Amino acid sequence: MNVCTLRSLGLSQNNFTEDIQTILHNLSSGCVRNSLQDLDLSYNGITGTLPDLSAITSLKTLDFSSNQLSGKILEGSSLPFQLKELDIRSNSLEGGIPKSFWMNACMLKSLDLSNNRFRK
Repeated sequence: MNVCTLRSLGLSQNNFTEDIQTILHNLSSGCVRNSLQDLDLSYNGITGTLPDLSAITSLKTLDFSSNQLSGKILEGSSLPFQLKELDIRSNSLEGGIPKSFWMNACMLKSLDLSNNRFRK
């Protein structure tokens, strides 16, 4: 992922079944983490627990909707500072959302958490 000028990556509806941790590690390990603004991984079979997203510092829109994400959002996880839109609807995420997750959410304008198992 050393495509230092990549701004948008659309990979929806590709039947990916990788773990979300692996995907995000690959995206955050090269210079793409400083250029990628829009990431769409919706409608795949991506598994795992939603990790800390702050490593991909330039993200403005992030769509993980309609995958197989599960478990709780871990304490200490946070959003990228520039993030404006987050869509994680239609997964199996559960539990509460830690305060740390919202720590960098100053720019967030659109949020869809529907069709998960978050507690009130």
